[in-house]
Amino acid sequence: LKHRLSKRQFLALVLLMVGTILTQLSEMSRSDISGGNAVYGGLLVLAGAALTALPNVYYEKVLKTEGHNLWSKNIQLSFWIWFWLVVIKLPSLLRPEGIQWPSGATMMTGITAWVWSVIVLQGCRCLLVPATLKYGDNILYSYTKPSSVLLTALVSAIVSGILPGASFVLGATFVLL
Repeated sequence: LKHRLSKRQFLALVLLMVGTILTQLSEMSRSDISGGNAVYGGLLVLAGAALTALPNVYYEKVLKTEGHNLWSKNIQLSFWIWFWLVVIKLPSLLRPEGIQWPSGATMMTGITAWVWSVIVLQGCRCLLVPATLKYGDNILYSYTKPSSVLLTALVSAIVSGILPGASFVLGATFVLL
């Protein structure tokens, strides 16, 4: 978007990356205990970050460019999301017994008040992301995800009483700087 980073902004991004790496390293020691694969998980996080960065930059460009009809772009984006959801779900619907449509009772099984609160929060996120990209920029948006992880870790530590390790705290400090 023809925006050059100052040295301070570049340093902030480097600190964000170092903090994220340190928090991931703290999870590697835990994954050995629980049988998970933190290296694989870390690689998936990097791939996810790369795959979400490109659309975010494009979406920021669309939001900040005059003359674009945002309604048509949102409908176009929604269509492609819907299309790929159908493509992914179609094989599970086509079974040898025939098409099995889920019933209303089975679709709502397990939906509790906590799940509804998460749904409402995700709905608020759908409003906040475009506002952040329109009035801020992608760099500001890149700080929201690590900040939400830190907030979640803080709430989890308070609720469960399990304190994070030193590597996680050091990584969190780098993210907050």
